[in-house]
Amino acid sequence: MEDPDRISARQSAAAEKHQVEFVEGLGPPPLEPPLQPDGTFAPKDILGCLRPASIEKMNRELAHSKDKTDAQLSTSLSYLHAAVVSVIGTIPKLITNVIEEKDFQDRLSEPSQQRDVFQLFREMAQQGDFRELVVNDLFFKIPLDAFKPYPKPPRAPSHYDYWDVQNQLIATERSWTIPFADADDLMSALGEHVTECTKHKADSYRPYCPIVQSSGTGKSRLVDEFTKTHFSIPITLRKPDSMGFPPGDVNAYEYLTHTEERRPPEASYARMYAFLGALLWKATGVVESLGGADREARIQNFREYMTEGQNMERVGEKRRLFYDAVLEKANELLRRRTIYRYMSTDPGGTNMVSAQASALRTVLYSPAGVPDHSDFPDVFIAVDEAHLLIDQFGYEPESNLSALRQALRMLDDGSSFAFFISTSAKICETWPHPPPFSSSSRIIPSKVVKPSIVDMPYSVIGYDQLMIERKIGIRFCTIKEVASMECIVHLGRPLWGSRYDNGDREVRDTLLRFAQVKLLCGSVGRDSDLDYAQRFAILSRRLPLDINTMRHAYPPLPNLHDALKQVSTHMRICMDLSRGYDYLVTEAPSEPILSEAASLLMRPGPPSFSLPRTLKEAFDHWRVPHEDHGALVVAAFFTWARDKVAAMKYPGGPPSEACSPTFSVQDLFSELFVSDVQDHRPSVWRQGYERKKFGDTFTETHMHFNHFLRALEKEVLRGKFLLGYLGRGAAAFATNCHKAGVDMVFPFLYQGDALKVTNIGYILVLVKLYGQPVEPKAELFKYIDPFLIGVLDESDPNAGDVPIIRIVFSLSNSQPGLKRMSYSNASEAAYVLKDGKPRFTSYDYWCSGMSQETLRPVGDNPRAWEEVASGLEPLHWDFSGPPGSALDILQRSMFPLASTNAGHWGWTDPPPQK
Repeated sequence: MEDPDRISARQSAAAEKHQVEFVEGLGPPPLEPPLQPDGTFAPKDILGCLRPASIEKMNRELAHSKDKTDAQLSTSLSYLHAAVVSVIGTIPKLITNVIEEKDFQDRLSEPSQQRDVFQLFREMAQQGDFRELVVNDLFFKIPLDAFKPYPKPPRAPSHYDYWDVQNQLIATERSWTIPFADADDLMSALGEHVTECTKHKADSYRPYCPIVQSSGTGKSRLVDEFTKTHFSIPITLRKPDSMGFPPGDVNAYEYLTHTEERRPPEASYARMYAFLGALLWKATGVVESLGGADREARIQNFREYMTEGQNMERVGEKRRLFYDAVLEKANELLRRRTIYRYMSTDPGGTNMVSAQASALRTVLYSPAGVPDHSDFPDVFIAVDEAHLLIDQFGYEPESNLSALRQALRMLDDGSSFAFFISTSAKICETWPHPPPFSSSSRIIPSKVVKPSIVDMPYSVIGYDQLMIERKIGIRFCTIKEVASMECIVHLGRPLWGSRYDNGDREVRDTLLRFAQVKLLCGSVGRDSDLDYAQRFAILSRRLPLDINTMRHAYPPLPNLHDALKQVSTHMRICMDLSRGYDYLVTEAPSEPILSEAASLLMRPGPPSFSLPRTLKEAFDHWRVPHEDHGALVVAAFFTWARDKVAAMKYPGGPPSEACSPTFSVQDLFSELFVSDVQDHRPSVWRQGYERKKFGDTFTETHMHFNHFLRALEKEVLRGKFLLGYLGRGAAAFATNCHKAGVDMVFPFLYQGDALKVTNIGYILVLVKLYGQPVEPKAELFKYIDPFLIGVLDESDPNAGDVPIIRIVFSLSNSQPGLKRMSYSNASEAAYVLKDGKPRFTSYDYWCSGMSQETLRPVGDNPRAWEEVASGLEPLHWDFSGPPGSALDILQRSMFPLASTNAGHWGWTDPPPQK
């Protein structure tokens, strides 16, 4: 392991390097400022020597500095100070006799002696104008090396050491300050869930619920936003050597995760009961001391008290002392041994926790008084990273989490409630696993023992929130714009866009690399191999490999836990956990940046990734229906060809501003098929169409796809909806759509790059497998008429102007080849005719077999492809919220493009209508 001192030195060097890059990015001054008679510059003269873009960039840096700690302000000051120095020359010319350089350095040697400088900086930040800082004499008395990027404590090496950690930390902290998008719907949905949880107080009431969702979706931010209007005591559990935001309460973590061998369950319960009582006791004292005119003011005062001074590395001093006092009180209660009397639930017993909660409510509502009746809790406790409470126990029921839940049940009057926040759904599980079934057993189990979810988990966090102010159709209107980094990072979870908006050049340039690390849950070195979970995570971001545990045969648990791991560590989204593990539904919804990251990981070279091997591995491990088998194989062929084109366009990966490459239909076909199709004429054509060659027709087209998305309705395979697929870089996978007529649709732009329905064409793909027609059959193409299947609208007189491509893949044919279809009359190839002629123009192909003689993706291992023989079961959705409700809209937003319901289209303006 690398020495921590060397890591710290390397990070310091990187920080100084980025300070230089910041200055260089400002550009040279347009002119030199005039000298004063004493050889110095007048501060006001500096302003005329700064470019407007320079002032704007420095103001942006200043705007992010309002709420920083003094240590963090050093970084911003060093950037701004160096920028001014780069304009005016050497710093000695600016040093006056009022404060000698050495004296000033001495004054800045301790944080307590820097207050005057930092106070000045904060005042300038509030004014939001860098120029106010430039004309202040005090700023020019700062030596060049007085401020340095704030140091980091030594830590063990990790995959984040590939980049400058400091910039990552700053971007993460700034991300937390951006306005919370879609707040009204999210607050409404969460509030409704809490109300539902607290409905049945008399029937086995549990005053808590798990909030489970993948990393970066905004779970912690959701609860933090909730605490702005609801009194909440935050507890963030992080291991002492880990970093995140919000930062961890190290002292609380050590107490709550403490374990002892052979400790009886009642002892664990006593520890949690004592902690809960002490927590409410301390919160009562703080709220009372802070005061406030009313409940809302007291909520805000307590929130500021608990968040003041926090950064990525540590909580604020007040919060640290808060939990020190809580733990001191809890340990005092445990030493007295009277805690067991307080834990009594008998009518004559004393429930200390309930009494402390009542006292807290009294102080919270002072001076107005506690209302006589309330259907909603007044006090919340939010435990983030809650899975750490059971990591030491695995899935045993006697964990610290189960003990804390038991203590929480003392709050049985409905006035208090707790959130357990985690990426892992195992915080919902309360029963141990059943023993594995033995292959030598002679007994058939009469009953399958499943884990029981007794809580009411919440997982609806929303999606595409950052597109609200930058929708496709308004902000992004061309194919190059939707394929740009700026567009792609704002689609999906807010993790990517918030870092892009708040990070510097390096943070933006490394976003794809960061997405790879998040997808793999770690960085894979040159000599490392991908494990099964990582391979599946990569492939599921390209192909629609749905995981649905409702239909797994006994024993269900191995696949179940793999599915849970994909959510907790590999960025998969939990769509529905509300009805227990038997109904767990997860999805890898459209998230173009993760698909592009997966594309780069699939390229040849370390780490090694085999597309056919991984596809077969996925089919063998999960129950996959036969009807999807062929379609997924063909989707893999298109994926391979697309990646080949992308690798040729951007051998070292896409530039930071482009993110995902665009290409022509001709480019794609040149890597998909061995045969050259450039000279082929259309197989069927509308009246008045010039029968141009394939190459002449499709060379100037534009495609943009890096993943497939499963469509749930046939109606979504229409032009105005398929334009949305193109906007997100997706191809439609239609095997779930009843009577869709095709298995896949690839939209492309025909003439020009504007995203318009009148400008869109399609590649329509149908897949036939074993036991189905193997010889070219014209009738199949007749029923892939774009008007018949609804891709084109018969009522639109201009529909059919753009030529299309239709392909039938017959994978079981033993005679491989690619045949251009020709017909003796138009009625053989078209179902909808006008004046006896087709209303569309199409280039039709029949592709037989799975051979390297026909298909380039098959390469030199056709057997591996032929052995991939399974598919995925159709996904049936039951959206849990009432139609049009906040819950319904948010859940649908987490599955973009799935149907014509407006909830799937909140990221476009206007959303297409049926």
